[in-house]
Amino acid sequence: MLNIKLLWSNVCVLSVQEQKIIAAAVERLRELDIDLTVEYYGLAKEETLAERIARAGFDADIMVSTDVEVFQKQELFGKFRNDLLPALGLLPIKEQFRQTILCSQPLLLPIHFVPLIMVANRSFWSDPASLPASFADIADTRKAFGGRDNAAGQGLKKQLRSYYGDEFETRFCSSARIFEMPVEAFNAVRRGEFPVAIAPTIFAMRADGEDLIPIYPKEGAASVPCFAAVKNTTAEETAKAVLGSIFTSEVNSFYTSSGNIQICLENSPDFELAKENNYRFLYTP
Repeated sequence: MLNIKLLWSNVCVLSVQEQKIIAAAVERLRELDIDLTVEYYGLAKEETLAERIARAGFDADIMVSTDVEVFQKQELFGKFRNDLLPALGLLPIKEQFRQTILCSQPLLLPIHFVPLIMVANRSFWSDPASLPASFADIADTRKAFGGRDNAAGQGLKKQLRSYYGDEFETRFCSSARIFEMPVEAFNAVRRGEFPVAIAPTIFAMRADGEDLIPIYPKEGAASVPCFAAVKNTTAEETAKAVLGSIFTSEVNSFYTSSGNIQICLENSPDFELAKENNYRFLYTP
């Protein structure tokens, strides 16, 4: 039996279902003589994946993470990037994403991304024509977003800074309340405390379209991607078997239907709102 260790830090809101998904994958892999053990990181865990990498490095075989700072910060990624095999070709990517920035790093396989879009409270926008259409439209508007210390909030700020420049990002944030968690921003706009919020689609698509209106920004949704990385001591076929056993078409359909998440892998459905907006998204490595 081949022992494989996986570090997992993915969609925290779906963590209970994700653990069931992985438990089923573990059983399937045993039939292939692969014994998969998993360490989970993220919400309500004692340690984030970034903290674990800082402490111990990448001492496993495979990593799946939306905690993208482990791939962005040189002091973290630099600890293990020379120990990775090129993961980009391990599973087939949808054509519409193959030439995007998500595929710019051959060491990382993009699995999916969580779009961050706007949610407007109609009581503040009496004229429907005045509803914002872009992040630029709400630069000076009182607003809320969450993820003060995680990939959602930090990623939004970094992506706006890359798209519009430092001055815009400072201006944008000066009129914003930045909550610890993204759901807090969604709840605040729902209660009428703010005219608009930026929230992950897993929350934003709960908007009813009447009192709360989800709006896909013209620039593209801000994004929190999930990448897989594989240690170069792991056989490519083993990595394909593990990732393929977890990210089945059924599982990818679950992410789309339950999380309103855009899957990058082939043989999986699209998040309809992203598709309607030509899959536009912002991401800064």
